[in-house]
Amino acid sequence: MLPFRYVVLYQPINSFSINDSGIWYYSEVNMVSEVQRKDISEIPTNKINNELYLKFIIKDWINLKEPIKANGTGLGVHFYTNSHLLLLSSSISELYIRSNTEYRLYYELKRITKEIIINECENQIKGFQFQETTVFIFNNQIIFSLENGRSMKYNLYDFIKKPSVALKEFRRFLDMK
Repeated sequence: MLPFRYVVLYQPINSFSINDSGIWYYSEVNMVSEVQRKDISEIPTNKINNELYLKFIIKDWINLKEPIKANGTGLGVHFYTNSHLLLLSSSISELYIRSNTEYRLYYELKRITKEIIINECENQIKGFQFQETTVFIFNNQIIFSLENGRSMKYNLYDFIKKPSVALKEFRRFLDMK
């Protein structure tokens, strides 16, 4: 099995308009090889460079049904995600989701509000923000923190078992602002 199954083309904001930036295309990888830069003929260079690069032989580029928008977030030289998130994400920040629990929490929060900001740092989710609320996972607790100082903790394992019960409690807490 190859170490990579898919690659994407990222169109940065500084090279494309804000409406055309993000991820629009992906492809399945047929082969990966480690080669010296000077041996890559598809993209010419004037430099004699012996640095090692990964060369991807791919199938055809596939246009995503909906592009994954940059929303002010860029990608580093390399970034890893999975095909499920690649096909369902609407913003690059959503690709940083690393666990089923983070995904489920994000999904449930989207049922409360459509406007969610994903707080991320170094390709890791640090929490979610919407309205005056910050939500994050810490020490097996989901913590809701309001700007007015009120907060609520919910056991992570209880959330995993019964997310609909947790969602009702979250909504009740938010209604008491």
